[in-house]
Amino acid sequence: MTGITAAGEWRHNSGPPAHGIEPRAARLDRRVTAALGARGADLDQEQLTDVVCLALNNLPPRYVRHTVDYLSHLTPREQRELEAAVDQAIAEAAGVIIRRRGSDQR
Repeated sequence: MTGITAAGEWRHNSGPPAHGIEPRAARLDRRVTAALGARGADLDQEQLTDVVCLALNNLPPRYVRHTVDYLSHLTPREQRELEAAVDQAIAEAAGVIIRRRGSDQR
């Protein structure tokens, strides 16, 4: 199942690895869910999952094999820029979902 777990982690079930190749993690998923959780958005689980998907679609993919690889290859400036990009992507995605929710209630 794809979505946010009760622990606030993003999960994607893509099935078993093909030809023995293990999937690599996209590290921005954790940053997006953490930043979204910190905002305290008034959205239900389905809407939160939609916000995560929309936000991730607006961010550049960063695939790594190990978390330490990801962290060690970002300079402090790149980390700040990435945090700003995550915040902007969440704000835009949440705006879309909130507008959609408002139009559904009419």
